[in-house]
Amino acid sequence: MTRRRFFARSVLRACTAALLAATLAAAAHAQCGSPRQLPTGTTLKPSCPCPPAPKVPVALRTSEAGDGWRLYFQLWPCAAYTDLLVGLDDAKPASTGHEHELDVMTGKPRVVDGIFVPPDQATPTVHRLVVKLVRPDGGVDGPYTLRFSPVEERLAYAKRLLAGSPRTFASFAEHGSVYTWLFFSTLFDLRHSIREVRYSIDDCALGKRILFSSNLAEEPKAERSVEHADDLTFERPFLTFRRPGPHSACVQAVFADGTTSNVLELQRSEKDRRPPED
Repeated sequence: MTRRRFFARSVLRACTAALLAATLAAAAHAQCGSPRQLPTGTTLKPSCPCPPAPKVPVALRTSEAGDGWRLYFQLWPCAAYTDLLVGLDDAKPASTGHEHELDVMTGKPRVVDGIFVPPDQATPTVHRLVVKLVRPDGGVDGPYTLRFSPVEERLAYAKRLLAGSPRTFASFAEHGSVYTWLFFSTLFDLRHSIREVRYSIDDCALGKRILFSSNLAEEPKAERSVEHADDLTFERPFLTFRRPGPHSACVQAVFADGTTSNVLELQRSEKDRRPPED
């Protein structure tokens, strides 16, 4: 195939894709249009599955990773926008960029729906996000103001995690034939959103406590045994028991806002409680 024919086919494919996207966009807008009047005077409701447009057609969704925060902007499903402009705090709103694929609602490159915020900018305060949406005709919707609080987002995530996966509170683990460990690893990882951990052994009185400091680098305050004085530290987020060890344990998290998780009750089998063999 000559270079000229290859270029011509590439242009044809691109034009075909653009035409298809434009056709789908027109069909979508036609479906979402106003109800048509029938000759009899009755009204035919549109068949569009799109929900009613909200007053603020953009919502925020967040995700935290080790290298910072990713903020995603969820648009109304039937929205047709050619650009998304976002400004954090006092920064002037700027385009988030565009993807390679086309948006079926506009026939143009789809807008990137998020931004990245590094840790040094995601300070523990309430941040303001200014969002503008550019329509195909060049008009601009907005500005819309959204709020982003790393503290609130982490707290909400911690509550969802413990409510959705209660077995992550704590767990028993058999360490060889001599020791049994009661792990609190997940709760230690969530200490930015947890004020304290209440627990008890062989009952549910929850009389013992692990207190986390607002300084996340400071070791928690907890009652530690003489034999295992390094238990309940960042290096060893667990309690150590000699076999046969406890029958059960109860654990509860107290969140930073004072609310509490459900109480987790852990039971060990008699098989796990067998004393070490001589």
